[in-house]
Amino acid sequence: MDFGTRTPLQVVGSGRDGTTFDFGGSLACGHPFWCADDLFVHLDRIDSRLELYRLGSSAPLDALNLPSSAHHVEDAGDEFLVMCEGSPRTLTSLSIVRFSVHRDRFDVSEQIALPIPYFNRSQSGGHHLTVDTLNDRVFVGSNEGKLYAFRLSDLHFLSVLDGGSGCGHVTLCPEVGLAVTTNHASPEMTLFDIRTLKATGNVSISSPAVDNNKTQGHTSKWFSSAKRLITTAAQDGRIVEIDPAAQKITREIHVSGGYLIQGCFAST
Repeated sequence: MDFGTRTPLQVVGSGRDGTTFDFGGSLACGHPFWCADDLFVHLDRIDSRLELYRLGSSAPLDALNLPSSAHHVEDAGDEFLVMCEGSPRTLTSLSIVRFSVHRDRFDVSEQIALPIPYFNRSQSGGHHLTVDTLNDRVFVGSNEGKLYAFRLSDLHFLSVLDGGSGCGHVTLCPEVGLAVTTNHASPEMTLFDIRTLKATGNVSISSPAVDNNKTQGHTSKWFSSAKRLITTAAQDGRIVEIDPAAQKITREIHVSGGYLIQGCFAST
């Protein structure tokens, strides 16, 4: 999209209907990702693959098949990490694939499956990984309520932490070594120490999930050098401020009729 003229420059992929058994079921595409000024990656969730396009090209330059559907790609320095969502129906674990792009081709350097016990895989699945370059960490939340931690440099598995049901996003404040998990199906958020990989407590922000609604929205943000965290109790229609030291809500705003599932917070 050209934002100056508000006109589309290129359309890639297919408009066909499809079925996937992976965790990312109903959404056909993940987040597109630019890996160079004129190269971008299209995430085909139906066929569980990445496609590499050059700006202006009508056909993919290369394609990379994945263990399960992919939701997003993260920059990990000289290489990239793609998050594969897993499949509860086929008992396929979530996985991470590290790759680079050379001469218009994908080059995979590493692929790991999360060490999810077989008996938990029917409840597992995830969308997001979070990269912490300062502390050499990668975090992946899984739906059964676990948070998996890896070393960024070599994807060596470090630890698994207890989160809440629907454990998804991780919001980092690496300057002070704190982070919080968004637990989409739980009333509580989980605070943990990035360096020790130990949970420091839970903060109740929401009523229990009703009709598969998300209790907590996708977006959280640290402010004032980690003295407060702003997030949303999605199904309750509330924006809340949390004091991580006291582990309690300090202020909140109610949005009548709101389902605050996604947004952004900015300081002024």
